[in-house]
Amino acid sequence: MTGFAGQPKGYIITFAVMSISRHSHGDAPHEPATVSLSILRLSAWERLAAAAVLIALMWGAVYWAIA
Repeated sequence: MTGFAGQPKGYIITFAVMSISRHSHGDAPHEPATVSLSILRLSAWERLAAAAVLIALMWGAVYWAIA
């Protein structure tokens, strides 16, 4: 014996109702969006250059520690 939508009787089916609410700032313009610095925004060459600089700094620290 099945109930609503082919489900066995006894199952509780709920439906979500989403309300779309909009907010308004009147006639005031929005502030410009700020973009934070991100590694993913860099090109592949810039990421490789940054990695090379970090590797060079780490090797420099090793040589400095040994000396």
